[in-house]
Amino acid sequence: MRLRRTFAGGVLVATLVLAGSVTASADATFLGPISTVRVGDKTIAYRQFGRGPDLLMIAGQASSMGDWPLSTLETLARSHRVTIYDNRDLGDSSDTTSQFQLTDLADDAHQLITTLGLKRPAVFGWSTGGEIGLLLAVRHPAALSKLAITGATPGGRHSALPPSEVIALFADPNPDPIKQLDVLFSPAGGAAQRKYLAGYAQVQHSPPAPDATAKYDAAEKQYWSAPEPDLRAIRVPVLVMNGQADYAVPPGNAKYIARRIGRRAQLVLDRGGRHAWFAEHSTRFDALMRRFLASQ
Repeated sequence: MRLRRTFAGGVLVATLVLAGSVTASADATFLGPISTVRVGDKTIAYRQFGRGPDLLMIAGQASSMGDWPLSTLETLARSHRVTIYDNRDLGDSSDTTSQFQLTDLADDAHQLITTLGLKRPAVFGWSTGGEIGLLLAVRHPAALSKLAITGATPGGRHSALPPSEVIALFADPNPDPIKQLDVLFSPAGGAAQRKYLAGYAQVQHSPPAPDATAKYDAAEKQYWSAPEPDLRAIRVPVLVMNGQADYAVPPGNAKYIARRIGRRAQLVLDRGGRHAWFAEHSTRFDALMRRFLASQ
């Protein structure tokens, strides 16, 4: 889910702060500086923070690392060394000239793990980031120790697609921020929404490449139309999560993914949650992730 283009410069956040809807009191200093590293022929921007076993986090469709809920990052950094990064054409990573597929982004993730010397990290992917995580586990099984995903589709003909208006929203380089927030949070999630925006206001956001939105839209649609990845080949534990009320990525996707992976998969559906359920219902999410990441 991409909010960067609409919120760049803090326009929406500033409006809400002035209206008294958001208090920009979150502290992002724990994130540290943005660093860059050469990964193949690309430069990848990343941040690394926290202590403990490695955890790599992959953001959603055309989303920069700055789109993660700050509160989620802060919680996970208490027990893990967290690495977040900008996929190609996003944030401070390299702009590319040709169209790519999600398999290319999975290979980028593998190269980043290798280049940074991460020790078989756990991986957490949100939305398209979850799909990249699935492809990483299929294509590079030795690269990771376990995988958590939320709001992902399985790829191929069994993907349960969003309504056409949501697909159009994801493909819009200048989306309506109110519609975006409605996708992310339930009507009961006003406090979580304000907390998210307050955190968002504290983080640096660099603009994407001019054609990044179109490229990511094409890559997502290609993933839906291509043959389904061999999910049965995944050999690491997988925590498959979804909001039960997520209409951007219907929960039937999570059910199908877990069924295809088989005994290594654990399925969790959050009652009432939408696409950012883990930020809205953070207490439950934190307990789930803590238990999953600590398991052998």
